[in-house]
Amino acid sequence: DGSSVFGLEEYLFNRATREHVLGNRSDWKFYALSSFCHTFRAVLRLPAFTGDQLERSLVDPAKHVLTLEILLRLLDPPVRRRGELDKSKLAVDDWERRLVRRIEEIAEDTDYFETDYPDLSDDVRGHPFLNNRTFFDLNPRERLDVLYCLSEERLDDDPEGECGAEVRAMAVHNNTAEAEEEGTHHPEAHGDPIGSDSDNRQYFACVGDLRVYRWEKPKANAFAQPAWGTVCVGLKETMAFADSLKGGKRNSKDYLLWEYLTETHLPPHLAAVEREERAA
Repeated sequence: DGSSVFGLEEYLFNRATREHVLGNRSDWKFYALSSFCHTFRAVLRLPAFTGDQLERSLVDPAKHVLTLEILLRLLDPPVRRRGELDKSKLAVDDWERRLVRRIEEIAEDTDYFETDYPDLSDDVRGHPFLNNRTFFDLNPRERLDVLYCLSEERLDDDPEGECGAEVRAMAVHNNTAEAEEEGTHHPEAHGDPIGSDSDNRQYFACVGDLRVYRWEKPKANAFAQPAWGTVCVGLKETMAFADSLKGGKRNSKDYLLWEYLTETHLPPHLAAVEREERAA
């Protein structure tokens, strides 16, 4: 699928984890979750983080606690109006019970887990926590499923709050863009593309994060799954990717994408490396 293998030597002796990490790099839900967290970081009081940090935390949340921070914020009910009592406020000692119950409710009310998590019976809908599994028992792909699902549900649960207002603004923008160029936005991975190449493949990134993602819309079969990949993870490969676009004619798609990468996306990361080298 064209996803980067940069950094996977970290999991050289754990083939299953390596495959899960590469699977997450090829899953649009990873970008969708990252984009959600970056967009609503202030509203949800989330720390700033990179795609690398999220990836490591999905692998080992006990060692890298970012996913737990995101999880607790998503489980915590939306902010209520001043003076309104909230008896369901999340307590520190019951987040795991609340998490399982919330996922059970989503499995019962929606078809989100239907494809990848078969039902145990007619009365028990499939979901990641069947058979008394905990968040720490899940693999990185399953943890991504849980977090992405909760982020989508949070938007539905808070239509009149700050998240809802931001989503409505994004929807207006995307509908306008789609009217200009029909079908150019990924249907579920929220966020605006940073550009496209001469093959009409779209590229996405989160502000402040180095990673570059690519979406290739199916051409032959409208019902086929779009090809998604994380094409750049490391700095050198991002620079090399930008260089590969440099030969495009001025104002062509390749040129405009190269211009964005070299003038907007890469400079903060190059400056950070320079600061580290001077400090060493």
